[in-house]
Amino acid sequence: EITQPGLTLGFRVLRRGSARDEEKLAKDIVDAIAELGPTFIKVGQALSIRSDLLEPVYCRALSTLQDSVPPYDTNEAKQLILEELKLDSLD
Repeated sequence: EITQPGLTLGFRVLRRGSARDEEKLAKDIVDAIAELGPTFIKVGQALSIRSDLLEPVYCRALSTLQDSVPPYDTNEAKQLILEELKLDSLD
């Protein structure tokens, strides 16, 4: 589901601004990706090396997802897998 902040951020990406605005926007995108969780972080990591698709300012910002990613609780991940696969345990 795409939320209003996601749409707003998307439109801001399409509208070019000053270098300072671009850096702020790039940081905002990284923050939004980090909040969305592991799947989006992985996509951000993959995009960070695609300088053929993104401007350097976005690649630099996304590359921070390579090193400084918020931790994801292992127990929460296991519980999610169990629920999705309708299993009682992973053993």
